[in-house]
Amino acid sequence: GTTSACEALGAGSRAEVVPSTEATPSDTATLEERVERAKRLVEERRLQKIKEEEEAVRQSEIKRRRVARELQLAQESREDKQRRELARQRAQDKEEERKHRERIQAQIAQDRADRAEKYHKEKAEEEQLKRQRETQRLLEQQQKAVQEAAARSQVARIQFRLPDGSSAAHTFDAAATLQDLHDYVVETVQPSFSNFTLSTTFPRREFTQEQYQSSLRELELAPSAVILVVPVSTPSVVVPAAVSKSGASLMNLLWSLLTPFGVIWSLFVGLIFGSPDPPVSAPDSSTSAQRSDQPSFGSQEQQQAQGGGTPTAHSTAAAG
Repeated sequence: GTTSACEALGAGSRAEVVPSTEATPSDTATLEERVERAKRLVEERRLQKIKEEEEAVRQSEIKRRRVARELQLAQESREDKQRRELARQRAQDKEEERKHRERIQAQIAQDRADRAEKYHKEKAEEEQLKRQRETQRLLEQQQKAVQEAAARSQVARIQFRLPDGSSAAHTFDAAATLQDLHDYVVETVQPSFSNFTLSTTFPRREFTQEQYQSSLRELELAPSAVILVVPVSTPSVVVPAAVSKSGASLMNLLWSLLTPFGVIWSLFVGLIFGSPDPPVSAPDSSTSAQRSDQPSFGSQEQQQAQGGGTPTAHSTAAAG
């Protein structure tokens, strides 16, 4: 304090040597007053310096706090941005994972459906092939049975059916020829027409002149068959081709529709008349023809051989 006062006093002394034309308070002030005044100045400067230092410290603290706050805000902003980015990435990953699972599940379901469809398709094809093979086997067995029955049979029970609904039955020797059947129709059945053809429905056949010398066994008409006696046009009558074809188609349709009734009628005849008549090698006038005036039930041969129960070929309708 003394040093500061002395410095202030020295400063005051130096200030006094400055020439001045005006009177100042220091000119008349005493030394003590000057010292006191110097002390006050020193104290004021000290206080001012302290105040400035405190203000500087305060401003520095404010600046530090502001910078720290800005850094904190920046850090929080970065962290918030990182959190949002992380949340977005997680949501995106979760969505992609969900879509991936859905694609996998859809692929699994599609594969399962494809396998099921393939399995059912293969099974259906296998079942169809199995049915076809079984049908073919049964047909072969039936055909073989028919052939064996025809080969074993010594007689052929033939039922003749005419367009007017009448019928006649006779038992022939299995070695008899188709010509014998033709002669029997002419001599015994005696239809109202002279020109006719002989045919069957199952299998559908219209016998030709070349087959008239074949035996009934060879033609698979044994042990039983139904023969249709179908009239044909005489040469003197000219029938337009379209009309003839239409009439033939109509007759074929009629015989086809009436065929199921022929089955019932054949079975009925078999039950009524029982076993066939004794075989003959050729027809004669003494043979009794069984005639009826009932409506035509179609044409079909009997399904069983006498005693053996073997199916035979069915009858067929043919156009004249």
